Amino acid sequence: MTKGYYLVVEDETTCGGIILEGDFTHTLFGRAVAREEDRVSCGKHPGTYIIVGHIPHDTINGRKFAGTLHSRSSCPCNAEFIPSMVNDTYEFIGEETAAKSSSAEPEQRGQAAKKPKREITLTLGVFLMVRGIMPTIPTRVSRHVMPSIMR
Repeated sequence: MTKGYYLVVEDETTCGGIILEGDFTHTLFGRAVAREEDRVSCGKHPGTYIIVGHIPHDTINGRKFAGTLHSRSSCPCNAEFIPSMVNDTYEFIGEETAAKSSSAEPEQRGQAAKKPKREITLTLGVFLMVRGIMPTIPTRVSRHVMPSIMR
């Protein structure tokens, strides 16, 4: 399995550009999630370009999520993305990886033939916020969620 990262607005490219747009109906820590075909700038060439490539089987409002393993900029640099949300990851088993792992098994034919397995696992970072560290948390919410800490 390979670990990838979800991309959000303002993540940088390896050529010095940034992701300019995303879907504000789905955010990670207040930043819009980037999708295939969202706009991106280039640090070396003028104009705007788009995100090319997407995480398979992972959509939002009819468009596919962008991720570090599957997405690049369409700029002349063909830049990769530098994620800022390193706690929000996905794991991917590609067809190549699955094919290599099953090559030791005997070949099967017909309906019973095994097909390469593709998986994506979403892992979201969870942070514990204590009143002393984050005084902006409403007291009633904090007491309800973490009663033993808020005494």
